[in-house]
Order: sequence, then structure tokens, then C-alpha cells
Amino acid sequence: MFRSLPMKYHPKSAVALLAVAVLLVWAAAPAWAATNPIPGVDVVVRKHPAATMVVATTNSKGQFNGRVTEAGRYTISIVCKTAPCPRFTVTVSANGKVLKANADRTYDLTVEDRKPVTLTGAVMGSGGVGVQQR
Repeated sequence: MFRSLPMKYHPKSAVALLAVAVLLVWAAAPAWAATNPIPGVDVVVRKHPAATMVVATTNSKGQFNGRVTEAGRYTISIVCKTAPCPRFTVTVSANGKVLKANADRTYDLTVEDRKPVTLTGAVMGSGGVGVQQR
């Protein structure tokens, strides 16, 4: 048979434990955001001045890859197909070199003659609405 044992209630200890738990969850949120993939986001590559488009779509891990073989200047943009668009972080690399985002959240790419470029990257979610660039 079970008997209740008297327990002392310590409100300061309970509050401190709750504060530590909230702090741990709050601190873990950015790490969760960086590992929450967003599948189905389109990566659009447009050639200048022509409107040639190459589209890659992120997979279930939020990753994409593609290849640009024709020489020229290109703009890379990310197109969210849902409304409202979830907040996400984007990384784009060309032949292993990370590209820096422009102020308008696009990326510039120049492909030289006979030097194809392999694009890779990821789109990771962080909840909320909007876009963040890395």
C-alpha cells in the first residue's frame, strides 16, 4: 500500500527551475530554426538580359542543387509558393563558394565560358512570417 509522504513546498526553487527550463527552450530556438528544412521552395536563376530561367526546388531536407552551363550574368532568387511565407534562412554556394545576398535578397552569379557552375544551398525555417538572409 502506498502512503503519502509529506513534501515541503519551496516556491523559490520551483520558480528557479521554471526559469531555467524557459531559458533552455529559448536558447535552443535558434538551433532548431537552423535545422528545420523547408521543402518545396523554388530557386530561380535568371540570365541577363534574356529571361532564361533555371528552377531548382528544395527537397525534404530543404536542400537544392543545380547546374548553370551557359556563360553570362545571372540573378538567383528564392520564391516561396505559400502565403504567408514562413520565415526562412537561405544559403547559396557556387562551386563551393558561399554567395553573399544583395540588399533585395537576390544573389549575383557570373559564369565564364566553358566553366559550368554547380549551385548548392539550403532553405531552413525559423517560424513566423518573412525572410532572413544569411
